[in-house]
Amino acid sequence: MSPDTQTQLENNTEHNDAVIQALLTISELLNQKATPQVLYQKVHKTISKIMDIKNIAIALYDENKQEVTFDYVVDEKDGERFIGQTVPLGPGLTSYLINSKQPQRLSKADILELQKQGKIEYALGTLSESWIGVPFIKNDTIYGVLIVQSYSLNTIYTVEHLKLLTFVAAHLTNVIIHKLFVLEQQMIKQELRQNISLIKKQNKQLESTMSQLKATQKELIQKEKMASLGKLVAGVAHEINTPLGVCVTGITNLSHLTKGVQTSFKQNQLNAQDLTEFLEDVGDSCSIIESNCLRAADLINSFKKMAVDQGSLNIRRLDLKQYIEEILHSLKPMFKSLPHEITVDCEADVTLESVAGAISQVLTNLIQNSLVHGFTDTSKGHINISVTQDDNEIVMVYRDDGLGMNEDQIKHIFEPFYTTKRNQGGSGLGAHLIYNLVTTTLQGRITLESEVNKGVTYTIYLPLTVK
Repeated sequence: MSPDTQTQLENNTEHNDAVIQALLTISELLNQKATPQVLYQKVHKTISKIMDIKNIAIALYDENKQEVTFDYVVDEKDGERFIGQTVPLGPGLTSYLINSKQPQRLSKADILELQKQGKIEYALGTLSESWIGVPFIKNDTIYGVLIVQSYSLNTIYTVEHLKLLTFVAAHLTNVIIHKLFVLEQQMIKQELRQNISLIKKQNKQLESTMSQLKATQKELIQKEKMASLGKLVAGVAHEINTPLGVCVTGITNLSHLTKGVQTSFKQNQLNAQDLTEFLEDVGDSCSIIESNCLRAADLINSFKKMAVDQGSLNIRRLDLKQYIEEILHSLKPMFKSLPHEITVDCEADVTLESVAGAISQVLTNLIQNSLVHGFTDTSKGHINISVTQDDNEIVMVYRDDGLGMNEDQIKHIFEPFYTTKRNQGGSGLGAHLIYNLVTTTLQGRITLESEVNKGVTYTIYLPLTVK
C-alpha cells in the first residue's frame, strides 16, 4: 500500500469518526435542558466540525397554518434580517423544499433554472453559489427544514455533503419535534392561564352584575309591594269617602236644624211640636252619623292591620279562616263595584304559625292578578280559596275561572319581569313576588295549573310552623 493511499484511508477514518461523534452529540441534545437558540448554536457548531458551514438556517413549519418561521439564521450576507420572520408557504425556494419532501442540493444555475421553469419565483435573501436543503421529516410529516449555503465558488457542496446533512437532519428531527411539543405545551399553558384569568375577570363582572341585579330586583320588589299597598290605600280611601261624606252631610244638616231651633227659642216662637220634630231629626242624624263613623273606623282598622302585617316579618299564630276574611275585607274596595265573586272554603280550626304579612301579600297579588289578567273579558268571574290541613302542612288552593294561560306563559310566569301587560302598566313582578314570598318567607312551595279559557289553579303548600 502506497503512503498516499495509507494517508487517504487514515483521513477517511478520522472523518468518519468525526461524523459519528457529531451525530451522537446531536442525539444527546434531546436530553439537554437549554433554550432553542442554544441548541441551534450547538448544532451549528457540531456540523461545522465535519463540513465548512458559514451560512445556516433552521426553519419550523406549521402545517395547519401553512407557515414557515425562521427560528435560527446565521448568514454572512444577509445577517440577522430573517431571524424570527414568518412567511406563508408559497413560491419560494424553502417552500419548494417542503413541498418536495426530499433533500435538495442546488447550484446557482439550478436555482435560476427552477425560476425559469416556474417552479419557484424567488429565493429569500442573497442568491448563493451552492445550496443544500434537508427537511425534518418523520412519518411523512414535515416539521421544518435545515438549510446551508455558500456564497463562494471555493466551497461547493457535494453529494456526500447532502448525505451527511440528511443524516444530521434525521437525528435532529427528534430534537425539533420535542421542541415543537414543548412550545405547544407552553402555548396551551399560556392560553389556559389567559383563559383562567379571563374567566376570573368575567366571574368578578358577573358577581358584580348579579349583586346589582339582586339589589335592583329587591328594590323593584319593594316598589311592587308599595304599589300593592298603594292600591289598597286608594281603595280604602275611596271607600271611607262615602261614610265620611254621609257624616259631613248629617252634621251640616244637624247644625242647620240647631241654628233654626236657637233662633225660634230666642224669639219665643219655639213650641212643643217644633221641639219634638227637632229631637226626632237629631236622633235620626246621630244614628246615621254613628253608623257611618263606625263603618269608617272598621275600614281604617282593617286597613291598618293589613298595612302593619305587610310591613312586618313577625311570626304569629293565625286563625287562617278569620285572617283570610280580614284580608278580603280590606280588599273589598278593590272589587266592590265589580260583578266578580270570592268564596272561601276553610274550616274554623285551621291554624298555623307563620308570617301574616307574607300571606296577606300573596293573596292580595293573586286577587289583583285575577282582576287585571284573568277577568278582562269576563262579565262575572269567580274566585275560590279553599284551605285544608294535610299532615304537617296547610294546602291552600286558589282558583279563578278567568282567561287562563298557555304553556309558554305557565313556563315563564314566575320569572321576574315577565308580563303579558308590558304596554299596559304591568311590571312582571307580581307572580315573581308571590313565588319568592311562598318559597322563602313562608318556607313553602307553589305550583300552577292552567289552560286557556279555563282559569288558573295555584296550589300553595305551607308548613304549620315557620322556623
